[in-house]
Amino acid sequence: MSAAVLWLGHLEVIPKGDNELALQALVERALSMLRVKVQEEDPSVTLKKLSKEVPPKYDSQSNGGTEVGVRLVRGLFRTLKLCLEGQIGKFIPVQHPVVPWLLEHTAFLLDVKTRGTDGMTPWARVKGRAFGQATLWVW
Repeated sequence: MSAAVLWLGHLEVIPKGDNELALQALVERALSMLRVKVQEEDPSVTLKKLSKEVPPKYDSQSNGGTEVGVRLVRGLFRTLKLCLEGQIGKFIPVQHPVVPWLLEHTAFLLDVKTRGTDGMTPWARVKGRAFGQATLWVW
């Protein structure tokens, strides 16, 4: 995670989770590890804002954006996996080494190919330019 933060150049990191105690503990642990790792990897970088966002109690609507993101990743991952299975004519179990790559590739495709209401991809919003390399589409 620290490498991704440094690579993207984000100096503000604000993770969000629901009010489940285990998830809040995980977010706290991730934030503390991120502070240490970023300083170890590049002491010249100072994170401007490193905090967590806690939604209001008993308000499921406040996590709507996160739920939509999860639904998008799940749907595209399922589509890519089924398409790949159809191409090779075999079932791919969850333990197969291609599954982590396929999940990462799914997130990558959503990052560089999907456009928001402003017409920009998430990649372009972060980097200030369009992604200029060829991408692999399974189907």
